Amino acid sequence: MKRSTKGTANTRLIREVIELAKELDGVISGAKTLRHVFTESVIKTRDRMKELCEDILYSSPIEFGRKAEDFLWKRCFHDLMLFYKRNKKRMSLSEISLLQIHLTAGLGLYYSLLLGLSKQYSIGIQNLMPYICVEQSIEEFSRETQPNSHELNGWARNAIHRILICMGDLARYLYDLEAMGYRELAIRFYDLALIWDLDIGMPFNQLGTLSESNNYGLDSVYYYMRCLTCDKPFEGAENNLRRVFECNEKRFNELRERPSADESYKVVERSILLFLKLSNEYWFINPSDNQFNKNILPLLQEILHSLNTSFSLQPKLSTEQMPTYITPMTAFEMSVITLMLVDRIQELEERKNSSNGNEMVSLILTFSLNYLMSVVASSHQSMRNKLGLDSFKLTNGLTSMSPSVSKENTPDLSPRRVLSRLRRRKAAINYDDKNALSLDDDDSELSQLEDTALSTIDCLEIGSDLSDSNEGSDSYDINDVTIISSDEDNPYPNKPIGTGTKHSDAPVMPIEDVLNYVLNDSYLPTIKVYCDWFRSNPNILALISSQLQLCFEEFINFVNTLLNIEHKILQSFPNLSEFKCFGVHWDQRYPLTSDLSLSNIESLKTSFKTIHFDSQRVLNNCEKGFLCIEAIIAFTHFISDSNYCPNVYGITYDSTENRFSYNSYSNGTPFNFFAANTWTEDNSIFVSSNPLSVNNTEDNETVDDSKRQKKFMRNMAHLWLRAEVNQLEKDISYSPQLPPYMVLDSSAYCQHLGFIKELTHSKRFIIVVPKIVLSSLDQMKKTNAFAREAIRWLEEELRHGNRVIKCPKDTERKSLSPMKYPKRKEKEAFDYYELLEYCNHLNENTKTDRKLMNGLPMVSLLTHSFDKLPANAEAVAKSIHIETVDSFITKWQNSVKAIT
Repeated sequence: MKRSTKGTANTRLIREVIELAKELDGVISGAKTLRHVFTESVIKTRDRMKELCEDILYSSPIEFGRKAEDFLWKRCFHDLMLFYKRNKKRMSLSEISLLQIHLTAGLGLYYSLLLGLSKQYSIGIQNLMPYICVEQSIEEFSRETQPNSHELNGWARNAIHRILICMGDLARYLYDLEAMGYRELAIRFYDLALIWDLDIGMPFNQLGTLSESNNYGLDSVYYYMRCLTCDKPFEGAENNLRRVFECNEKRFNELRERPSADESYKVVERSILLFLKLSNEYWFINPSDNQFNKNILPLLQEILHSLNTSFSLQPKLSTEQMPTYITPMTAFEMSVITLMLVDRIQELEERKNSSNGNEMVSLILTFSLNYLMSVVASSHQSMRNKLGLDSFKLTNGLTSMSPSVSKENTPDLSPRRVLSRLRRRKAAINYDDKNALSLDDDDSELSQLEDTALSTIDCLEIGSDLSDSNEGSDSYDINDVTIISSDEDNPYPNKPIGTGTKHSDAPVMPIEDVLNYVLNDSYLPTIKVYCDWFRSNPNILALISSQLQLCFEEFINFVNTLLNIEHKILQSFPNLSEFKCFGVHWDQRYPLTSDLSLSNIESLKTSFKTIHFDSQRVLNNCEKGFLCIEAIIAFTHFISDSNYCPNVYGITYDSTENRFSYNSYSNGTPFNFFAANTWTEDNSIFVSSNPLSVNNTEDNETVDDSKRQKKFMRNMAHLWLRAEVNQLEKDISYSPQLPPYMVLDSSAYCQHLGFIKELTHSKRFIIVVPKIVLSSLDQMKKTNAFAREAIRWLEEELRHGNRVIKCPKDTERKSLSPMKYPKRKEKEAFDYYELLEYCNHLNENTKTDRKLMNGLPMVSLLTHSFDKLPANAEAVAKSIHIETVDSFITKWQNSVKAIT
């Protein structure tokens, strides 16, 4: 009887919810403004519906829980956001604020539901959100725990997953309403939903929607493909993927029409667009197309060439929308997309048994291998540059010699050189001083060049004088590798610190920084993905074994570098030895962040069998970085064992020297590329102690020949440096002079924000931001995402007190009279004249410094295009320098080349 009464009550509740939903739907349909859906009566109706839906979720989840969830989401939140999108051109700021408050309250509602369901059905979420006090919040929750069946427990776990997605959607809506910080919160909630259940693809689809403007669409393609490869993909993900590919096709055609450029962001743009075109061709492939392989070959070659160029770019300031180099996350996404393309082609081949399927697989495998080798080469070079462990390194204008060069053996410098160094130190530019900008660039650059030249000659002379007494000084000992650990923030207290070197002027880097770099800023997680893939698919390894042999030289070189880094890490952090790889039978026990996100990919599951994804242990960054190194070393042990990889030959491991070597066979004669423990400064960042070092070849020469050679080298160095100084003096004398004050209109901020950030970072200019520019950006922000990004960046820089960015007062304007002004209703022309007033003020007030600029104007007005400016724009601005951003970029690059 009680059960029947309870069922009747729940039925009455759901009927009331349906009636309230119809009432709210009618309000939305008839509303003309957002205020009509936020009247007192409508708010009460909406609150009543929230209460009823919450009661149903606890009292009758199996029968009506899913309906209650849908009504709660659609009528209380989703419909309001749809109304905003349809009418946002007529929305006032106060109405947008009302919607923001309502959505923020929705986050609190779903958070309380999350805690309530976990308490009601005894589901632990402590590991899901460790950054909040979950246990205390659950204890304070009023509802009591009740016994539940397996069916109820399954429903509750799925409900928690849906709640996390709703919270992510609410944060995404707030980001669309220009609320600060909610994009990161939305990503966080979607990631939590994926951690909770990786087999449901909807969070991937939402992340793709959130990332469509990043990396020229690469992030969206990655997330949509991940969604489609899940066990339960989202229905609209394929259409979303097609839409991104169509946009990419338009960008790609525009790229073909534009002339090739050397700017880093355009090089990266070209690489990403080419890669997305390849992904489109393979994902939506027609297996019956016999001409596919013939048509795809030129594209593959073009992509590999473009990617090699992009990987050679040095990291510098960039944005998510316009990256200037291949970031580790970009490389990781490209690698995973490549693996998914291989799986898709193999699946199509098995399903349709196409005649050219094997050729398709072979081509994409070849591309994958070449991409991996590009990543390995770039990673190896980046590690050398980052760790700074080359044998010669310029530090403060002086060359750091090999460790065996001591201060006692250094000859005294001549008084002329000592005075020149003192004189040059005084001439250094202080970029924090606004009045000193761009006024003495020539003198400072020439003095720095002279300093470098004299220092290099000094080093040559020092090296020559010491070579007779220290013939073997150029070889390094393995214990002299200059990675150190610091006492501050040491995750392993009371552990021995790295021995460092015997000489203080060798480059050093704390081990914690090395491990953080490996985990977050290097390509090693990408390389590990390929290692896991090859280990899970020995058939693929057999297919490309002949091609893989040609790539082992660089890979073994790279792994031996990791072995040296591993040796120094374990010296300082012995506790990390629990993760150390001891041979081919080593297994990874704990997952990395990248492993968690890839655990549902079928082609990687074999490698992930030994990983305890449900482990309660949380690794810190140092442990994760070391574990990533060990996984790559373990893969090298795997391919060196003929029992596991009979098709791969030539790789051996010397346990005594702790080093791999690779023998390449040519005409039956083995040739050792990497003799054990022999490292030269050309192919490794570590040079070990070896009595047979290449630098000891002079032992077979006579003393006279050695002296003549040293004298010849000194003379050649003097002549070469003198020629370099003369050439650079000529380049600098003809380099374009650039005004120190930059005024940019709103179109420049929208189209070239990345370049403006680069100008600000250089500290060679004062970026002037008049009020009229801010007003224009504010009017554009509702329809232009780039305007919103520019506003956020300016707010952030001004909040931190950036001295390079200046906002002039309204009084800092000078009239252009007797020039005739346009009418105020001609807004674009009037705004242009107002910008010129600010420029005129700066130009007139800095007239006394013109002679220092060789008569050039002190102010430059930059715009994206002259199309929207008045027809007489250039004539009006005769006394003020005005040009497009593209032409200024060319001058800027020439100026940079001239002084570097």
